[in-house]
Amino acid sequence: MKLALLRRWADQIFDRDDRLRPHRSDDRDSIRDSFQRLDRELVRNTAASVINACASRRPTSSAGGAGVIRQQAQLKRRHKPVRALLSQAGDAAQRLKPCFMMSPLSVSQFLPADFTFDAVIFDEASQVKEADAIGCIYRGSQLIVAGDDKQLPPTSFFDRMADTDEDELDQASEEVLGFESVLDRCKAQGFTPLPLRWHYRSRHEDLITYSNYRFYGGKLHTFPGAVSNAPDLGVELFRVDGVYRRGASRDNLQEAAKVVDRVLHHRRHHPQTTIGVVALSTAQQLAVEAEIERRAADEPELRELEAGDRLSGFFVKNLESVQGDERDIVILTIGYGPDENGKLTMNFGPINREGGERRLNVAVTRARRRIEIVSSISGGSIRVAGGDTRSEAGGLAHLRGYLDFAERGRAALAIDLRDSLGDSESPFEEEVLRAAQSMGLEAVPQVGAAGYRIDIGIRHPDKPGNYLLGVECDGASYHSSKVARDRDRLRQEILEGLGWTIHRVWSTAWFADRGREIRALRSAIDNALQEPPDDGGPRPAPTGPVVDTVPTDLDARPDWAHDYVEPAASAPPSTTAEFDDPAFRGVIVAQICEVVDDHAPIHRDVVLRAIRRAWGRGRAGKLMRDAFDNAVGRAVASRGIEQRGDWLHSPHGMTVVRVPAFDDAPRRPVEEVPPDEIELAIMHLLKDAGDSPNAYLRKAWASLYGWKRVGPDIERAFDRAVRALIEAGKVNGPDPLRLAD
Repeated sequence: MKLALLRRWADQIFDRDDRLRPHRSDDRDSIRDSFQRLDRELVRNTAASVINACASRRPTSSAGGAGVIRQQAQLKRRHKPVRALLSQAGDAAQRLKPCFMMSPLSVSQFLPADFTFDAVIFDEASQVKEADAIGCIYRGSQLIVAGDDKQLPPTSFFDRMADTDEDELDQASEEVLGFESVLDRCKAQGFTPLPLRWHYRSRHEDLITYSNYRFYGGKLHTFPGAVSNAPDLGVELFRVDGVYRRGASRDNLQEAAKVVDRVLHHRRHHPQTTIGVVALSTAQQLAVEAEIERRAADEPELRELEAGDRLSGFFVKNLESVQGDERDIVILTIGYGPDENGKLTMNFGPINREGGERRLNVAVTRARRRIEIVSSISGGSIRVAGGDTRSEAGGLAHLRGYLDFAERGRAALAIDLRDSLGDSESPFEEEVLRAAQSMGLEAVPQVGAAGYRIDIGIRHPDKPGNYLLGVECDGASYHSSKVARDRDRLRQEILEGLGWTIHRVWSTAWFADRGREIRALRSAIDNALQEPPDDGGPRPAPTGPVVDTVPTDLDARPDWAHDYVEPAASAPPSTTAEFDDPAFRGVIVAQICEVVDDHAPIHRDVVLRAIRRAWGRGRAGKLMRDAFDNAVGRAVASRGIEQRGDWLHSPHGMTVVRVPAFDDAPRRPVEEVPPDEIELAIMHLLKDAGDSPNAYLRKAWASLYGWKRVGPDIERAFDRAVRALIEAGKVNGPDPLRLAD
């Protein structure tokens, strides 16, 4: 009775709430697949629209900075300094490349003082000093600061070594200089923080587990991998009987040899992976490099190490220079250890200095697949004074803790971080778990160490440490995300990238037809058993945005320029008519209006020439000019023609830019080109080219009209037009010229 009542109540809920339809898992999967496809297209199309919008702003004329850049590119020597080049061609450079990626020092060195951007973004802001950031911040309308205060502070390599008398610093100076980095300054100024919680670099959770719980308070959302035990995954400590040569070169040759052994091992057994070596000191870095060079003569794998690729090439670096790098496999050599006399001092170089724990955090989070620690000591060998809370003790304490973690695993953190927490989050998940276990498979709930967990993980029956299938239910974990993109696309893509095969069970489908969903789960398990396991290697790159590629000819005639056609008037009604005969004055007025309507604004002499040719007359004498002047007066008085000096304008406002249609087409004298047309041509050129030095703009303008030689008359016409545009507020100048906002 109770079951029937509850089922009837549930059926009514399903009937009333459209959000619960459809019930069938196939239908819901289809909706989800459609959302994933549309969301990927949205991201791809958005990226394409941004790229195409930026491309539409590129210069299409050599009138401005593009011409300067092209000229400099063609030179073989004596190039302009970058700062001088950007002073002349900065607008074109930004139109071509809207995003500049530079260090703060490069910004101050290469960019002119008035070079600005819509937004300034600092990456790795924990390493940027306030003083270095000022030269960048004032250039932007917006400021975005991205960084991690648990990673490296600003480097001290370039600090002045001169002592500073603190008594000379007043209170205001101490306030200005009191922050370690621009990141700290922005946090103190109350900038709105936007924490980035998701961590998906690591293909094994142990790579980030120590940092997550010891540096980030367990707040990072990490994702479990489908493989928990493999020779190229996870964290492992390699102990050696090394000697730290304290009295000599301050390195550890035994550790260096072991590091090279591990590099060779991975090159032979995991050749598809990328490798990096991190040393706690520069001396140990040099020892590893020397050992590689010594053994490269006998080991071809060492000779074939490619170090040129910044993103994936092999490297050997110290703690100060490794931030920002990541590789599949990272080998960390401690270097410090018992000296020649067997004595171990608690001096671990940069780890003892202020911020040592941050340096360690950077070093141990560079790996995507595996980190190996080569050490002559264990965590228990490191002594930290009790109650000492100084930063030096913090670095030592974390080094001791991390060595212990590498040796003992998650148990060293004194936190229950088993691969499964052992409890389902809802009765629905418990039902699915029991169904999976009834199939004779080991199924565990809540797989993961932190953040996001797989609802149910089904272990592979033949491969200990591997998961065969991940089962996701639309329970508490699913509903915890308020964003559909996160819960219905990104999470699954990340998990599949970590080697999981995901099967989703919908609660509505489970309620409607439990037997059908159990059969679907059984089928998913059988398919996963038949498919080859995902080794977690490189995956096909997603389809990139569709970008419009249109070649640009900077010297081509612009599309806003119209062919110049010599003005012509209709023939008179009689070949015997006299031009100065008052009886034909109305004919001449009509001819004037016809020419002006087609070619306005137009010089009076050009109109007279067109009409004279129509009448078959040669040179215009006094009688012809008097008759023409009279007709012009009548056209102005009765037909709406406007006269401004020697220029006639149509009431229809037909001002366009007319240029020769072919190389051998007639060139107008500059005196016959209307000032309005010259100004319009200059504004069009500035719109196409951006900010333009006068000399380049004048040359491009003259070339547009087909004038090979720029004489004084052409220069005067250009300068008059520029002055008129500046006075009208349409153009800012005087040199370079730019369109007014």
